Amino acid sequence: MSNTQTSHDSDDVKNRRSFLKTGARSLAGFMLMTSSPPWIRGSLTHTTAYRERSFFTMGSVATISVYGESTQQIDEAINRVIGEFQNADGLLSVFNPASCVSKLNGAAGREEFLMDPEVVQLFVLARKFSELTNGAFDVTVEPLMRTWGFRNKQKELLRIPSDRELTNLLSSVGYENIVIDMKSQLIGLRNPLAAVDLGGIAVGWTIDRAVAVLREYGVTAAFINHGGDAYALGIPEESDGWRVGIPDPDDPEETIHKMILHNEAIATSGNYQNFVRIGHRRFGHLLDARSGRPDSELLSMTVVAKTALEADAFSTGLFCLGMKEAAPVFCQHLMAFWVERQDRRPILREMMKKCK
Repeated sequence: MSNTQTSHDSDDVKNRRSFLKTGARSLAGFMLMTSSPPWIRGSLTHTTAYRERSFFTMGSVATISVYGESTQQIDEAINRVIGEFQNADGLLSVFNPASCVSKLNGAAGREEFLMDPEVVQLFVLARKFSELTNGAFDVTVEPLMRTWGFRNKQKELLRIPSDRELTNLLSSVGYENIVIDMKSQLIGLRNPLAAVDLGGIAVGWTIDRAVAVLREYGVTAAFINHGGDAYALGIPEESDGWRVGIPDPDDPEETIHKMILHNEAIATSGNYQNFVRIGHRRFGHLLDARSGRPDSELLSMTVVAKTALEADAFSTGLFCLGMKEAAPVFCQHLMAFWVERQDRRPILREMMKKCK
């Protein structure tokens, strides 16, 4: 029996994202501006009500802050939003053993499942992002997550996978293992060892659906945050937007950069909160699907995009790619901030790139 000390620093509440430092109560005084320029003041919709609610879903805590015309309007909208997350959890969450994804994983190599057309489209989008990131982002990463101990709730002794183990396991990793029949809406997994984890894209997809619900109810200012995947809808009263901060990887309670968002999504990926300890070494949960290892030289990657789905998938994929490979992936509607270590200190960098 090994005498190597092993601990596990990841649980269901700490999802794959670092928690963006925002929320309406903390926004008061610090986040919300007391004045705004004329072009923003002219676009503000005065409201009379406000609500904030938090709930556990899809392996982490979601918080929604909403301004509206009445508490009834807001409460009805928030209830619908929670319903969207509950529905997504039942369909897509790897943390839910009764979800469609969990059943799909359990039948790998044996059976295909009839899926909702929108879920099928999500799998198609996941394949697209895998292609865009040269395979660094891939929803079939679940076998690697298990091997590295990120599904080990018993906190048993963990060990570093050998090169041979990872090489053998990588045959089950890759979007080519996903069978998608668009005509019959069936999805299956070719390799019996294959398994999917949609955590890198499902949360963003669900947030976008939640934003659509809020707009349907006439909500013009809201902030939805799920474990660091977030969308800033509109502009709160007496402010110039939703002010958020990128956490300092060395001290996640502090921010390394602040920005103001409205009608934009943001996602931060990093290995500094969700990791396993094996001996004296720490291994993060963001695994490069090509190598099977947490190889990134970055401390975190933050992406601002038009949709939460894009921000979600790209922040993970670009983090795993590293800056040298990430640069060609950027499009003009994306903005990224990455944090790297320099002279033992975390240093923030910014990059924008136009498509050719």
